[in-house]
Amino acid sequence: MLTRNLFFGLLLIVAVLIGSFYLLIYTPKQNNIDRLKQELNQTVNKFNSAKRAENDLENIRGSLTVEQNNLEKLSTRFIKKNNLSDITMKIRKNTRESNLELIDFTPIFKEYFSDTSTADIKALPFSITVKGRYLEIGRFIDGWENLDFFMIPDEIYLNRMSSSSNLLEANITGHLYAWANIQE
Repeated sequence: MLTRNLFFGLLLIVAVLIGSFYLLIYTPKQNNIDRLKQELNQTVNKFNSAKRAENDLENIRGSLTVEQNNLEKLSTRFIKKNNLSDITMKIRKNTRESNLELIDFTPIFKEYFSDTSTADIKALPFSITVKGRYLEIGRFIDGWENLDFFMIPDEIYLNRMSSSSNLLEANITGHLYAWANIQE
């Protein structure tokens, strides 16, 4: 019986030691490890978020550069004050290339000089009359997007020259767009 009591006593001491070890050493260390893992995960998530933000920022910078280049290209299409006189020559050339006869081109530049608004860009009304075939007139107007300046049609009136002819006279009104005095 003494052996049995000794065995149970030793077993009890070992169980108390194991329980104490578990409660006093293992559990706090495991809690510390869990806390460190959680902090590591938070740090990794912050790093990944920062990396995504950095990639997004680089993409935005790239898009901004592309858009700035597009804006610079577009800004060259606005007529500069000292180039107003070249417009008539360019339109004459464009009508000849479209196999049309230019009857009249009347830009109203006086509005440019009399406009007192503070806008950076001014709309200059114009009226142009050309004679030619229907498809040639359409191609002429369609080709305006390829001009080195903005020329936007507002209204187009087509009149047949005679009942026996397939020639039309087109009276087109619209706007040219020019820089105000900021872009000499």
